[in-house]
Amino acid sequence: MIEHKSRLRYQFRKQLFISIGLLVVVFSILLYNLYFMGHANATHRSMMILAEHYAAQLELQPDSPLPQSGGVGAYIGRQNLPHTVQDYFKEQPLNDYQMHIYHGNENSPTRYFMLAFPLNNSKHQLLVLYNDQALRELPRPSRKGWIINLPGAIALTAVLAIILVFWLAQRLISKVLNPLYQLSEMANHLDENNPELSFSIMSDKTEIGDVANTLHNSLQRIHQFHQREKKFLQNASHELRTPIAVVASSLDIIALRSSRGNQQIEDQLQNIRRSNQSMAELSEAILLTGRDQHKPEAAEQVNLSYIVKNVAADLNYLLEGKNVRVQLAGSDSVELQLAKTLCRIVLSNLIRNAFEHTDNGKIQISVSDTVVTIKDTGCGFAQETAAKLQERGISDGQGFGLGLDIVRQIVKAQQWKFSLQANSDIGTTVMIDFSSPLSSNDSTSEF
Repeated sequence: MIEHKSRLRYQFRKQLFISIGLLVVVFSILLYNLYFMGHANATHRSMMILAEHYAAQLELQPDSPLPQSGGVGAYIGRQNLPHTVQDYFKEQPLNDYQMHIYHGNENSPTRYFMLAFPLNNSKHQLLVLYNDQALRELPRPSRKGWIINLPGAIALTAVLAIILVFWLAQRLISKVLNPLYQLSEMANHLDENNPELSFSIMSDKTEIGDVANTLHNSLQRIHQFHQREKKFLQNASHELRTPIAVVASSLDIIALRSSRGNQQIEDQLQNIRRSNQSMAELSEAILLTGRDQHKPEAAEQVNLSYIVKNVAADLNYLLEGKNVRVQLAGSDSVELQLAKTLCRIVLSNLIRNAFEHTDNGKIQISVSDTVVTIKDTGCGFAQETAAKLQERGISDGQGFGLGLDIVRQIVKAQQWKFSLQANSDIGTTVMIDFSSPLSSNDSTSEF
């Protein structure tokens, strides 16, 4: 954790120093050039004012004297310039109103500024000359030179800018990195078994807070998925326990009869076939409910009464040894376009539940148009379990398990209508309508 922090902070600081260095160099060069550009423009304007003044005097009084000492001088014609100055500007054409600059050399560091101004009624130009050597020799106030000269001022400004930018950048780095560190701490302390645990970073108003909330919500979804998977495996093991036990028992009976020379094993083979079919249907149901619900099962012609009779006949072995009477009623002429496999799985699970949980009395199965109703006088279940079935389609340890969970998923995917009424005293009644989606006005308990 500390290593990652130092690397990230190092990268931020490295990029920061490079960026600040480039900015300071570029802006220092710009400031330096802007200073001399401004100085040249100011000097040009000042010399234009002087030239206009001297030209106006000469126009009024041609013999009026011109200043030719100190830092400023005025001359009429190039030939009247001092010889050294003529040498400095001999290769430069003197255009009207244009200022020429001589930057000096090793022998003469003095800089000269010269402006050519046209005179009325004269073929010569008025040349205004200015040198900064006289300005340098003027007495200065008692201040430290490194503070007021140009390089010193630029250097001081650059240092102050670096300090200010670095301070602001440090605050920015802290604002950016600290939430990232908190997010990393949150990720390290997330507990799949305690998904409700909250963290302070989740209240952050920036994108980091959004990431934290997304991470927290993802953990909750993973927790819910694991809980559903755990419950699903528990229910699947419960549903498979009965057919596996039947197969094991039948194999033991076959082995015992064979050891005694008894070859009458057809009844046990029939039990094995039924158990195998039950496990096959369960496996197929698990695969179907695990598929993408956006890929519906292909519909085909289905006779509900025929499927109900076949399923009841296949599951009749569950009523052996019980005092239970089964009544089948319905029309054989009704045929629908349905997903046949899913229809058979739903009816098989519902009829199986009725057969398994009814020890005495009767089971009535009726088919009316698109509706199949299954009513039994079995043990039913308590209101608490009914609430769980209504909410999730599953129950805890009461044998309804994966069967009703599969029914709930298939009914929801196919938009069939399913209702359930149960009472621990009078049994259970289920109704499934294969034609209409769920109705909000139905008064029965629905999934």
